[in-house]
Amino acid sequence: MITQYKSLAGINLKKFPFTKKIAECQIELWPGHEKTIATSLGNRDEKILIDTEITANLIKRLTNNFKSLKKICKSYQYLCEELVLQSEIYFRRYGKYQRSKFSDAYRDIYSNKNLMEKYMNGLLLTGVFWNNHASAISYYKRKYLNDLALKCTDHLEIGPGHGNLLYLASKFGTFNNISAWDISKSSISLTKKALKFSGIKYDKIKISIQDIMKVNNNEKKFDSIVISEILEHLEDPLEALKSLYKITKLNGLVFINVPSNSPAPDHLFLIDHPSELNNLVKKSGYNIKETIHFPMTGYTLDQCLKDKLTITCVIIAVKN
Repeated sequence: MITQYKSLAGINLKKFPFTKKIAECQIELWPGHEKTIATSLGNRDEKILIDTEITANLIKRLTNNFKSLKKICKSYQYLCEELVLQSEIYFRRYGKYQRSKFSDAYRDIYSNKNLMEKYMNGLLLTGVFWNNHASAISYYKRKYLNDLALKCTDHLEIGPGHGNLLYLASKFGTFNNISAWDISKSSISLTKKALKFSGIKYDKIKISIQDIMKVNNNEKKFDSIVISEILEHLEDPLEALKSLYKITKLNGLVFINVPSNSPAPDHLFLIDHPSELNNLVKKSGYNIKETIHFPMTGYTLDQCLKDKLTITCVIIAVKN
């Protein structure tokens, strides 16, 4: 059962000052969102809150000052009230995502510099405010990095974005070599900038322009690969997984994070039920080692499955 909190007043965040600071800033600018934030934070156990605090600390380093944080919070409100809401309305009306072609996403979203800045800034805060995002990040840190990937030496992340997972891999993983791939120069610049502010020396992380759809069997192989919140942005995620399979060492692991029923302006591929992702992973050649599902804030997994609400689906697979 999900406890519905009305405010932050009944939640003890003394041990999590950065999380508290960001939440208070957001609520000051957008009072109507307080109940959602309070419910999300109030239903987390201490381990997830500890990991949320790491994310919040990274955001603080990125913003540098309170004025910048307010800008990020305004972008988060825009993300929720404009971008996601419009996509949700379309999804409820037609039962599909608004766009299915990359060319359409590029025309309407990626080519709009002002929109993309607000979109990317707003996404920063979802790792703090959205329970499914925060839980997936915590699971990656505690389960994947601490328990499963201990013997992995060569680690690769596809589409690292703001560098949150790269930061965790560098700080809490045991990898000898860490690499990151992206198809966009501007995205790579964003990742390098974020890692610089995080305190991680990004020159020790090899960041390259590389399209995962264009790898071949002669590419370097990795025994740990992360592809988090990327596949839903592709027209053909199965082909992307098959490409990853080519560069995975024997007995190597892959951490896959894809949302189900999660409308967003640039989400192209709809996972209607978590089992569909399982089938995609198996078709690509991997064997599934671990599966876990995190429901959206304020709802149980059963409610999300019944009403087709957002679920973050995480799979850890192995190449045998």
